[in-house]
Amino acid sequence: MQERYRKLTEKLVKFTSRAEKELVAEYMTALQDIHRLLESQYLQYEEDGKLTFEVMTKHNRLKKFEQGMVDYIVVLNKKIGSTLIKHLKDLYTEGYYTGAWILETETLTKLAFSSVPIEVLENAIQHNFTGLTLNERLQAQRNDVILKLRQVVTSGLHEGQTYRTMARSIQDQMEMNATKAMRIVRTESKRLIEISKLDSVQHANKNGVVIMKEWNSSRDERTRNSHKSLDSKKIPTDAEFSIGSDKGKAPTLFSRPENSINCRCFLTYSVEKIEKPQHAGLKDMPLEQWKKERLTK
Repeated sequence: MQERYRKLTEKLVKFTSRAEKELVAEYMTALQDIHRLLESQYLQYEEDGKLTFEVMTKHNRLKKFEQGMVDYIVVLNKKIGSTLIKHLKDLYTEGYYTGAWILETETLTKLAFSSVPIEVLENAIQHNFTGLTLNERLQAQRNDVILKLRQVVTSGLHEGQTYRTMARSIQDQMEMNATKAMRIVRTESKRLIEISKLDSVQHANKNGVVIMKEWNSSRDERTRNSHKSLDSKKIPTDAEFSIGSDKGKAPTLFSRPENSINCRCFLTYSVEKIEKPQHAGLKDMPLEQWKKERLTK
């Protein structure tokens, strides 16, 4: 069973890579829109190839340009939020249902799994382990990039920068913001991967299958020493792992962000005892057949 959970984790991580590519494409679209907007200002108001603060403050030009940038960032933020939340919902349900399928077909027990209620999905996605919900984190990121872009533009105008220099500065700022967005995507995705697996295991644990969970670190130079020390540690499903005084039921579920952000560790599970009747008909049942026959609405 441990190997099946390992493969499930790898599958869900690859699933996340596709979402990252979608978000990068959305950032590129927003950047191109802002560059076109910037180019139009230079074509109209540049003097000797340069654009100055004095020229742009006339007739509310700067204010209108900044509002145009803000509009593009607001649209970008909405697309990112929509793409990310859909991805996380799909990620959770895939992890939960596949984990449930693994449990029933490995133990040959009927564990009464049901479809995931929408409120469970919402709670999992908006869990505020950093003190902010996902929506609040995305809102804070949007406000930050708007502020940084306005600073870049104002500074460039005071320096009388050329279009190329200004466009490069805006691109650098957008790329930094995209990197931050990818960090959110990876951290949130990893958290949903571990929660989805753990939730299905806890359900089984409450219904007659005693399960242990084991920490697996990524075992390379990027792995935190505190996470390396947890490698191969096996504890009961409902117990918590400890990093100093910080505790969490799985990787990415610690209360302190430094113990969760960018974590690449994962859990695998092993059955200790089965306290339910077994059903041979579950053996080797394909996932899609299992979903049709075993999931209750």
